[in-house]
Amino acid sequence: MRVTIDVDSSKARSKLRTLKDSQKTGMYKAIGKSVVSNIQQMFFLQKSPWNQAWKPVLRTTGGPILRLSGQLFSSIQSNAYTNKAIISTNKRYASTHQFGETIVPKKGKYLIFKLNGATIFALKVTIPARPFMPLKSKNQALWPPRWKEKAMSAGKNYILKRMKSVK
Repeated sequence: MRVTIDVDSSKARSKLRTLKDSQKTGMYKAIGKSVVSNIQQMFFLQKSPWNQAWKPVLRTTGGPILRLSGQLFSSIQSNAYTNKAIISTNKRYASTHQFGETIVPKKGKYLIFKLNGATIFALKVTIPARPFMPLKSKNQALWPPRWKEKAMSAGKNYILKRMKSVK
């Protein structure tokens, strides 16, 4: 699962043409780091990018929501290129948590699992959406204004620092 960040205004694109490729990549790296930082903050707050609380889990033991093992949280990464930043995770189950999903048995009649010490036999289990990436659908990013501002500020600050060091 991933979200791509690029510049979407012609005014900004014309300014980017004056930069070296390494400066563009550095700018997108700063933007990507900003977005990853926002995603990680929402894991700690247990809220969506749009500040909506995640639905609680049924288990009574373990860690915070979506952080029982820490693998999903740790898998969020940013890759920068000359024309974009890509924020992604390589965890197959990420989209289940992002968008929600109903799980049915692949073999046999029941899903069998333990919950709070009891063995559960279920025909299906519905995992509610607990969005952590700024995606409203698999192909549509929806940026919270504060995230967009922070990311653009990070990119702008990167460029300004590089311009000062050149003088």
